[in-house]
Amino acid sequence: MGHGKETPRQKMIGMMYLFLTALLAMNVSKDILDSFILVEHGVGKTVENFAKKNDLYYSMFMKAATENPAKAAVWNKKALEVQAKANETVKFMHDIRKRIVEVAGGAEKTPGTIKVDDIVLKDNTDHVPRIMIIEGKGEELRKKIDEYRKFLIGIVDKPEKYKDLIANFEKTLDTKDPEAKEGEMATWVNERFEHLPLIASVVFMTILEGDIRNAEADMLAHLYNNIDAADLKFNKIEAIVNQNSMYVMAGSKFTMSVFMAAYDSTQKPTIYMGAKYDETKGEMVGNPDTMKVENGKGVYEVVAQGTGKRELEGAVKIKTPDGFKFFPWKTEYNVMQGGVVVSPTKMNVFYRGIPNPVKISAVGVPDEKVSASITNGSIRKVQGGWEVLPGAGLECVINVTTNMEGNTKAAGTEKFRVKNIPTPVATINGQSEGRIQKNQLTTAPGIAATLKDFPFDLRFNVVSYTFLQQAGGLTKEVPINGAMFNAVVQNSLKTLGPGSPVTFYQIKAKGPDGKVMPLSPIVFTIR
Repeated sequence: MGHGKETPRQKMIGMMYLFLTALLAMNVSKDILDSFILVEHGVGKTVENFAKKNDLYYSMFMKAATENPAKAAVWNKKALEVQAKANETVKFMHDIRKRIVEVAGGAEKTPGTIKVDDIVLKDNTDHVPRIMIIEGKGEELRKKIDEYRKFLIGIVDKPEKYKDLIANFEKTLDTKDPEAKEGEMATWVNERFEHLPLIASVVFMTILEGDIRNAEADMLAHLYNNIDAADLKFNKIEAIVNQNSMYVMAGSKFTMSVFMAAYDSTQKPTIYMGAKYDETKGEMVGNPDTMKVENGKGVYEVVAQGTGKRELEGAVKIKTPDGFKFFPWKTEYNVMQGGVVVSPTKMNVFYRGIPNPVKISAVGVPDEKVSASITNGSIRKVQGGWEVLPGAGLECVINVTTNMEGNTKAAGTEKFRVKNIPTPVATINGQSEGRIQKNQLTTAPGIAATLKDFPFDLRFNVVSYTFLQQAGGLTKEVPINGAMFNAVVQNSLKTLGPGSPVTFYQIKAKGPDGKVMPLSPIVFTIR
């Protein structure tokens, strides 16, 4: 039966079946039967490595759920459900294999382990068909694998988006009956447990256990990637209104920009104004205008008329991993004969740990006669404007005063929100997850920490990380200081083949404020 392109591992399993078939056409000697022991040891080692890899995933889920339960707890719960289902399926198969070994003269010397070396009746062809076909254990096993496969497919988030993952489960855990030749009855159970030496069936079940653990690993990788999949790479997102003034003179222009803080500059949002957003219906109410968008920002400009308060509202429509979403916004400004202008040059927020440039001016007052003070931080005058260093609080208030002819007057105040610098994204050659070409890794110098689309040009330096090395069938944690790939990492990357997992985690980076912060892990699969 045609199954499309096969992975190296699937080709290896296919060759195993050919090997088994070839043995049936021979006068199977004891030496040949004993050679199955070597095959069993090799496959068993692979299963053991899958189990270790999965245990690492479970510890990563637990850590994420502890540090951020609001975002990761639901995915940790699903991961534990996968673990329980995989263990249940493996245990069911272990119980059958244990019975087969016992009737063949073997026994568990250590509870939970089966030594094929000790099987006496390796060439017996009666015990396995009796247990698996006549007693029906083979059909029970097939149904158990069907149940496991359907369980995994059932918890795939957005199945239409992950068709390749589902196809892999259907192929790896396929229990469909093969095409029968004329006059013959062919079933999944008969093909695997009839007319075969007993030890061949034992080895097959070890291979099947590897398939179960491999599917478990693929499901865990999918769930772990979903922890941040619904985010826009930042903890909180909201519509931001940035305007050049809260107060303007009659006859002058009022200008404002509406955009998403820490936004994705590769997207072009639709920005509505002049109408309200109905959260119940998920749509704008009325006949809104669409704002002009430049470089990801909505730009609105109008000549102010009359005096008094002006209110504006609307919503930003932007594409997210879950589809299009609306983010309502609302602002106001006052038109008057005179006033104060406080306009941030970056965004309508201040960020801790770095100087934030601000322009401050009072209408009709020379710049040298304008003074400013601030709560929750410090402010100083610099060439071309002012700089603010906010404190630990959530809000700063700038107080502006003027001094004309010896008279000091309060000209106005302005409030600003205070936020931490967003956590950068760890990348290798600009990529942080998914499938990757091997040469993209081997030619990369190391790991970079990037703040994507942040308004300030800040530099984060990776100070350490841990590389999960795959060597000789073993998995080893390699801690690295600095951002660069050393000889151990480079040599290990060169040995990886298609389908191999590559993981860098416990990544830490130092920001311009001197603080060291943890970054999300990098998880790749070699194309």
